[in-house]
Amino acid sequence: MEAPGPRTAGQTNWPLLAGLRFLLAWIVLGGHLHWFQDSPIGWAAPFEDLGGKAAVVGFLLVSGYAIAASLSRGESGFYRRRVLRIYPLYFVAILAAVGLECVTHGHAEVPAQAFEGRGWPTALGNMLLLQTFLVKPVAFDGPVWSLSVEFSYYVIAPLLWRMPRRWLLLVVAVSAACQLLPPREDLGIAYLVFSKLNALKYLWCWVLGLLLYRDAGLGIDALALACAPLLLAQTTRSRLCLVTYVVAVVAIVAARRVRLGGRAARVLDYLGDVSYPLYLFHVPALVFAYLFLGVRSPALLVVFALVVSLAAYHLVDRYLKNRVLRPLVLAPVVPAPART
Repeated sequence: MEAPGPRTAGQTNWPLLAGLRFLLAWIVLGGHLHWFQDSPIGWAAPFEDLGGKAAVVGFLLVSGYAIAASLSRGESGFYRRRVLRIYPLYFVAILAAVGLECVTHGHAEVPAQAFEGRGWPTALGNMLLLQTFLVKPVAFDGPVWSLSVEFSYYVIAPLLWRMPRRWLLLVVAVSAACQLLPPREDLGIAYLVFSKLNALKYLWCWVLGLLLYRDAGLGIDALALACAPLLLAQTTRSRLCLVTYVVAVVAIVAARRVRLGGRAARVLDYLGDVSYPLYLFHVPALVFAYLFLGVRSPALLVVFALVVSLAAYHLVDRYLKNRVLRPLVLAPVVPAPART
C-alpha cells in the first residue's frame, strides 16, 4: 500500500473552514427563500444563483477534509464521535419536520412550493438515516437528503483512509462519471442506479476532500479545481455554481497556509458551529413562520430561521449533547477490578 502523503492537521486554519461552512449554509437558505415569495427577492437572488446543490458539494469537500483529519489522530472511537456530532441535532430537526407534517395534516403550500407529507414509514426511515436509499426525505425538511449520504461516507471512511491514492483517484473518476450521467429510466435498472444514487454521485467531492488533507500538494489541489465542470451536470447546475465550488476549494487550500487567530477566529468558529443547525432547521423554521406566525417579509423569515438555529445550537448541541450525551457516549471504559 502507498503511504499517505503529508498530514496537515496542525497547520490547518479551522476557523477559515468554519466560516466557509456558514457561507455554504447561507447559500442553501437563500436558495430556498424564494419559495415564500410571489416575486423575486433582489438581495437573495445571488444566493440562489450560487446554487444549493453546489453548496452541498462544498460541504462534502469540507467534510472529507475534516474526517481525514479526525482519522489521522486514530480510528478509536471514530464512529461514536461521528454519531454524537451529527445525530442529536438531526434527530430534533426530523421531529420538527414530522411535527409540521402532523399539524398541517400532511399538506401545506407556500407561494412557490408545496409540501406533501409521506407518512410514518418515511419519518422512521429518516430517523434511521435511510433517506435517498430506501425512503425519500421528510417533506418539511428536504435538505436532510444529504445527511444520509454523508453518514454513508462516514461508514466507509476508515477503509477509504487506508486506500492507496491511485484507488481513491479511481473512485473519484467513477463517481464523477455517475454525476454526469443524465437520469433516464429507459436504460435499465443498473443505469438508473448509477445515474440517480446520490451516495455514488457525490462521493467524488468527499473523497477529494479526504485527498486534499491526506495527500496535500499541488497535484491534488489542481485536480480538485479541475473537477469544477462537474457542477455543470443537470443536478447541480446553477448560474454561479462554479464560483461556489471554486471558493470552497480555494478556502480549503488557503486554510493550510493562512494564519488567523484572536477575535476573528472565535467569530468564525461560532458561525461554523451554527452552520449545521442552520442547514437542518431553516426549512421547517421558514414554513412555520410563514404558515403559523404570518411572517411575509423575507428579511424577517431569515431572522426567524437564524433564531431557531441559534436556539437549537445552544439547547441541543451545547447543553444536551455536551453536558448529557457526551459523558455517556465518550466516557472512558473503566476496567472492572480483578477478582481475588
